[in-house]
Amino acid sequence: MLLASCAKTPHNLQNPQNAIVNIASTPALAHALKVKENSQKSSLSYQIVKSLTVEVGPRIAGSQGDKRAVAWAEAKFNELGFDKVYKQAVRVRNWERGFADAKVVSPFPQTLVISALGGSIATPEKGLEAKVVMFDSLDSLAGAEKAKVEGNIVFLNTRMERDRAGSFYGQVVPNRVSGAVEAAKQGAKAVIIRSVGTDNSRFAHTGALDDGAGVGIVMAAAKLVKEAVGQPKRTIRVVLYAAEEIGLVGAYQYVRTNQDTLENIIFAAESDFGAGQIYQLDTRFAEAVRNDPADLYSALKMMGVELGNNTTNGGPDVSMLPNYGVTVIALKQDGTYYFDYHHTPNDTLDKIKPEDIQQNQTVWAMITAYMAMSDFYPRPAANTK
Repeated sequence: MLLASCAKTPHNLQNPQNAIVNIASTPALAHALKVKENSQKSSLSYQIVKSLTVEVGPRIAGSQGDKRAVAWAEAKFNELGFDKVYKQAVRVRNWERGFADAKVVSPFPQTLVISALGGSIATPEKGLEAKVVMFDSLDSLAGAEKAKVEGNIVFLNTRMERDRAGSFYGQVVPNRVSGAVEAAKQGAKAVIIRSVGTDNSRFAHTGALDDGAGVGIVMAAAKLVKEAVGQPKRTIRVVLYAAEEIGLVGAYQYVRTNQDTLENIIFAAESDFGAGQIYQLDTRFAEAVRNDPADLYSALKMMGVELGNNTTNGGPDVSMLPNYGVTVIALKQDGTYYFDYHHTPNDTLDKIKPEDIQQNQTVWAMITAYMAMSDFYPRPAANTK
């Protein structure tokens, strides 16, 4: 996750008619194009993800792996030459994933590959055995007669469809969030949830796509900007949030801790959808100035990135910032195969294509350079209500 911030300045009034300008007409764009050239020769984001997944590995919030990840991040920021590296306290629950095993015992014995959801309550020491009752959605479970569910194991068998934007994910997330609660209300002994992805490995994943890629992309983008332009006009802040999966814990704590200075943030963005190539830029800029960086939009279009809507929330960890006037952007990336690996043991480094993450890194670096070296002032965030 990356934030570009500076002291409040007047918004850009150089283009009051929102006219399209020449692609090389502004100094800010010149910096962005220089960063683009350098980034297209760099594999830094991939190398950062490789370092994280190999040296740290699994790092669920509150675990020993989480502590190793924090130490790794602090060391990596310093190694990359960031001029101010610091931690902010956040409280997360301490939960460690233990052994998990399941099998069908009748009518035809089959061994299953399972993984305990974070925060799961353990089964009895000798396990449990019960009839399985299947539901195709959380709603169908909630509407079932208690007699059908009580004393049995619930299987939530909701299938997710593939698409580039990952738009079907919202249909399956409720199973993970509320499945155990709804099953318990009906007296079930346990709940099994169909994986969003496909998995054929018993080993814990190393979080390469979710969200090692995002860590690598934003760290690399900031580093590439600093190398190309020196000290930017505006501060570039890279934030690696804690515990997004268990309720945006780190994101909410960031707002509480920094509420008095949120007015200084020019824009915020988040990378949390793997390492696919970026194809669209969505914004949440003040309507009056949304078209001012037309030269940037033109440069991005040449990289296959179209300008999208002006109603984005930016992503989960930055979604609360527009409430404080902070503008956000969302860089939409190809997630066609993301959910084949998401939250499965197969989320490993080999699933990242170096050419894809390089394009992603380059788009991030270009936008960061442009915003850090311009006077464009997109606040306050557009009202979408």
